[in-house]
Formats: sequence, C-alpha cells, structure tokens
Amino acid sequence: ITSSEYALAINPDDPDALWCKAKSLFSLENYEEALKYFERHSKLIPTDGNADMQIANCYFHLGKYNEAVESMCNAKKKFNYDASAMSEIYEELAFAYSNMHQLNKALECLDKSIQLVDGKVSSLKKVLKGHILLSNNKIQEAAELFREALNETKKDPNIFLRVLVSLYDNGYLEYEYRLFKLYFIDLPEDVIEGYSYMALCCYDLNKDMEFLHYLRLGVEKNPEEARIVLGNLFPENLAPSEYYDYIVNKFKNEQK
Repeated sequence: ITSSEYALAINPDDPDALWCKAKSLFSLENYEEALKYFERHSKLIPTDGNADMQIANCYFHLGKYNEAVESMCNAKKKFNYDASAMSEIYEELAFAYSNMHQLNKALECLDKSIQLVDGKVSSLKKVLKGHILLSNNKIQEAAELFREALNETKKDPNIFLRVLVSLYDNGYLEYEYRLFKLYFIDLPEDVIEGYSYMALCCYDLNKDMEFLHYLRLGVEKNPEEARIVLGNLFPENLAPSEYYDYIVNKFKNEQK
C-alpha cells in the first residue's frame, strides 16, 4: 500500500498503482476503500472485465448483492470469449443470487458455470451446490450432495473442509463440530488446513478448552489461516504467533 501510494502521488492515474492498492486493501478486508480504487481503475480502463469482477467481489463482501450482480453482468459482457472466466462469473452470480434467496436463479447460474468448463458435476461443484441449497434451507438435498462429494473423493481433506466451512457459514455449528472430529481422524501430517476453523467453531460453542487446543495447533501449523479465520477475535496489530498467549491471559483475567 505504501509503495502504491508513492506511485499515485507521482501519477494519480497510474493504473498499476491503483490496482496494487485496491488488491492490497481487499486482502486486508477493507472492502469499501478497495472498491474506490477498483472503480478508479475501471474508469481508466473501461474494457478491463477483471476490474468489474473485483468490484463485484467488494459489493458481495459488503452485502450489496444487487450491485454485485450488476458488476458481474458488466464483466460477463467483456469476457464472453473466455469460457474459464465466464464459468467463474456464473459461479459468483450463483452465490450472489443465493444470498438474495433467489434459489432458482442461483442454481441456473451454477449449472451454466458447470457447462462452460466440461459439463461434468465435479465433487467440488457438488459442495458448492450443496452450500447454495443449505443457504436456502434445502437441508436434505444439501446433505445428499455433501455425502456424494465426500464418498467420491474418499473424504479428501480439501473437499471435507469445504463442507465444514459451509456448515459453519449456515449456522450448523453442532454438526460442524461433530464432523470436524471425523475430519481430524487419520488426517495426513502434511495437511495443515482446518485447525483454525475448528478453533472458531469451538469458540462460538463456548468450548473454551478445545478452543485453546485448536487455536494453539492453528497458529503453529498454519499462521496465515489463523490470521484469516480468527483475526477478528484479536487486536489488529497482533501477530498470529501471539494469539494463544493473548487468549490465555484474557481467560485468566476474566477468572479473577
């Protein structure tokens, strides 16, 4: 951000500097500020569909789904020659419509996304479809797709974790907690994802000792995941390596 600001001080219309600052702000979850710089970039290069996609992502994270859909549709006009990009656009549209509780439109967009790639419903796409169904209270249909995806991949950790995150996002914390116990059974040593997600689940369920256990594992095995998943629980300038001691001290102070 500092480097891009130096460049913008020299040339306020430097598209590379605008893009760099926008992406950096987005990665810091400062979506409102990121949006401003993506929009400036878009005005400079109106043919760049990537800017429209990033603008849509900002609106999505801000909960402005109508605006997100409008921006994705703008991107769609500029990427109509690129099947891969169009597939991603339709997938993002599916999530936006899902959050607007327009289930039929969401599923239609997801189907278009699948057809643009290879027409096969992959295990990952089944998880995405299950997530959309679960978000719209289609519990049995979602559960069946999750089961299919897990069975097809022999409980691949990446697919398994996506199912678990979907359960969390949709508020099924007790189910997520129980499934996480299965996730960690026989988990390969080289898989470092998931510990911070389990820590967050335990935190929300007031399972303090387990929260501490998985928090410690999370910051040790995958500090970047810990920052992304648990950062909102801690002061902004605190490094993930300091999370565990911070919580331990906080619990001690609360018990006094």
